Amino acid sequence: MEMVVPSHGIWGTAGIDGLNIDKAIHSSNNVKISVPSIRLEDVVKEDVLLLKVDVEGWEWSVMKGAQALLKNYNVENIIMEYSPGVPERNFRHEEVKSTIIMLMDMIDSGYRIGNIGEQNKHDDRNLSAPLETLMEVTKGNLVYDLEDARRFKAGVLGCPIPKELFPFPGWQLCMGLPEDASPYSFRSILGHNTNIWAAKPSSTLHPLKGVVGMMVPGTDNKVYFVEPGELGMGSRVCAHIDPKVWRK
Repeated sequence: MEMVVPSHGIWGTAGIDGLNIDKAIHSSNNVKISVPSIRLEDVVKEDVLLLKVDVEGWEWSVMKGAQALLKNYNVENIIMEYSPGVPERNFRHEEVKSTIIMLMDMIDSGYRIGNIGEQNKHDDRNLSAPLETLMEVTKGNLVYDLEDARRFKAGVLGCPIPKELFPFPGWQLCMGLPEDASPYSFRSILGHNTNIWAAKPSSTLHPLKGVVGMMVPGTDNKVYFVEPGELGMGSRVCAHIDPKVWRK
């Protein structure tokens, strides 16, 4: 497979096919490297306490190559960077779908998934301090992510525009992510990516409370104010934004 490494910008965006490299940095002379690929299940054949997966949007492929490991051994905890924004902005629609299905398969395999988020990954508490609770990612959320992926591929995400929004020029567009994602979806609280912690019930370190989403699945979709009130779609701070430019 081909790895692409940027000469400018963020080194950590290097990855397969260069999909996560910031293309706005025109001065970067990206270096292409051909490397062999291997399946995780061919390398690891034992119980695993902690598996870290962070490959710039290709996490679904890693997990696909770990099926035998997950089936035949106890992988108790998985820390993962979940990056739906990588295939989305490259219009790799099947990979958008595979990224979501990966989480659904993990839940079906007995894992419960907590959203660490972007800010909590920098938590500097000492090692003896208790962990903060995480909001849970459920299949009740992910069915909306999957439907949004279908609509994104079809070019109708967020379309048609409700007639009530016709008077507002700033609200005439659709196909925006995360703005046009379902508020019940996991994607609705993500800008580009996030970090998640998946654990088997045997893990005693995995505190969960509540469910992810701008709105909890089942909430009346005509409710206009939801907690947390200062964050909009994609967890963007919107408390000081003029209502005329808020997204629907």
